[in-house]
Amino acid sequence: MNPTVTFILLLYVLRETVAVDVGISEQFQHHLAKYNIQMSKKEFAWRTLVFAENLRRIDELNAEHYPYTWFEVNQFSHLSFDEFLTKHTSGTNSPWGNYTGPVHVFDVDDDEPSVDGAQVDWRARGKVTGVKDQKSMGSCTIFAVNAAIEGIDGIKRNRLISVSEQQVVDCVDDYNFGNEFGYVQLNGVVHEEAYPYHSSKGNCKVPGGDRVRIDGMLVLSKNTECGIEQLVRTYGPMSVAIHVNDAFMHYRGGILSGACNDGWHAVAVVGFGRDNDQDYWIIKNSWSSGWGEGGYIRLRRKQNTCDIDHAPATAYIK
Repeated sequence: MNPTVTFILLLYVLRETVAVDVGISEQFQHHLAKYNIQMSKKEFAWRTLVFAENLRRIDELNAEHYPYTWFEVNQFSHLSFDEFLTKHTSGTNSPWGNYTGPVHVFDVDDDEPSVDGAQVDWRARGKVTGVKDQKSMGSCTIFAVNAAIEGIDGIKRNRLISVSEQQVVDCVDDYNFGNEFGYVQLNGVVHEEAYPYHSSKGNCKVPGGDRVRIDGMLVLSKNTECGIEQLVRTYGPMSVAIHVNDAFMHYRGGILSGACNDGWHAVAVVGFGRDNDQDYWIIKNSWSSGWGEGGYIRLRRKQNTCDIDHAPATAYIK
């Protein structure tokens, strides 16, 4: 037999031996049961390999980021990283779309330095709704925009209303910050219970009832972390587009730092703080409360982690 063929066959046998390791197989079966994931025997066989590779990567990430960040098995651990990016991020870095509504500018004061030890948490002030779940749909920009709208509406009008992502999913064709803020500025958005989310695009049929309305979009005069800090501190939550990497896929808790360059995702900044001599952003995600720190991630601040200053924006309400 050709030596090259023999070598390939040996690699294949070794790979399959790892795949059927009883410990890994039992862990994977527990994972599938915990998250109510169904699959055929054939898929189980090859996804066990994916799961084993994710376990290896989780151990690697825990070693790399110790002691500030930690990672573990979660609802994504049966997916390859490419599948994760396709199903749970936006895939675009063009946030403004065809926005033609009113644009208001928040003047960033370059002479106002970042305050060491400063903390702002709009959750503690009752202006952030519960964590939601976009599921396997690339609708993260809608969740990020709605989180900003809910926060600014709550601050300006002294209330807290969870608004409908499904309305925007059904009624907007190209998902990005500009199109979504623009749609809500023109049409308003109903309460979530009136138009519940089902993670697929349907017909635009908006029910009657009260709508949350905004007066336009608010952007920074300079897209900087200092500007984001000033706006979040004095005005409220913001939508931001960030790069992600596989650390996001496996994140459990702590302050994440380092380079992120594998795909784009939209989230909301709802505060900032400092812990263990590290400044961080409080980020509301849309991957359910079972991911991360109750659905949140803390990103290292003052280092432009994951290009957080790329395209910040929020709702403008008079």
